[in-house]
Amino acid sequence: MTRFLAILLLASVLAAAQSPAYKVGDRVEALDIAWYKGAVTQIGDGNNVGYYLIKYDDFSTQRYHKAANLRPGRAAIRA
Repeated sequence: MTRFLAILLLASVLAAAQSPAYKVGDRVEALDIAWYKGAVTQIGDGNNVGYYLIKYDDFSTQRYHKAANLRPGRAAIRA
């Protein structure tokens, strides 16, 4: 059992190290059946630790996503 917990802890640490950290305002693409463009509007706390609240570009809704389901997006083009 102890070995299992050690492996689980190591996997968690490695996953966190591989997942990029995002900050509010970062442009991202979120995986939700398909990849959708949006921006980070809040970093989760409390029950949502490890999640980011994403405001989609094409929808009026926001949704929390794990860092593993996000990838860096392109900056918005400003004219």
